[in-house]
Amino acid sequence: PSFFTPQTPPTNVRTAGLRKLHYHISARPLGAGFDEHVDDYSALAILHYGTLEVSSNGEKTIVAAGGHVLVPAGTSHGFRCVGCREDQPTVAKCCYYQVFEFHASTNHRF
Repeated sequence: PSFFTPQTPPTNVRTAGLRKLHYHISARPLGAGFDEHVDDYSALAILHYGTLEVSSNGEKTIVAAGGHVLVPAGTSHGFRCVGCREDQPTVAKCCYYQVFEFHASTNHRF
């Protein structure tokens, strides 16, 4: 089974042991993204516009606008923008998503 859950909304997010909650917005042009890597924090990405290809350990899935990806700490993952909105096929920043990073205190994982 994959860690991808693009159709299931996140629920029951525990906050015990949360050291820092970091939030940012990313806007990427078609083809841009980042290669697989591992973070020491859990993250939730919510896609508002465009289409993302998300990979983990060589497994790939497509996430459309309105979908999300939950990445547990220590999980290999990468994102790439592979599609723009139909009404803006050449926009420079065609994938637009919010990212919430859950940085746990020592000895806690989410």
